[in-house]
Amino acid sequence: MGLAPDTGDVASVAFLEMVHPETEPARKESLGPALLAYCERDTEAMLRLIEVLRQV
Repeated sequence: MGLAPDTGDVASVAFLEMVHPETEPARKESLGPALLAYCERDTEAMLRLIEVLRQV
């Protein structure tokens, strides 16, 4: 998997790859920041959704 996570499904697969014992250390190092960036965007979206739902 060479793409940065952009959906929950891809992020889940990337996480499993990152924690797999046979994944190369360099690959793990590249997945970490990509997953963190995805999680930051996902969390921000959830917070915005909560704000909208509270206004309903």
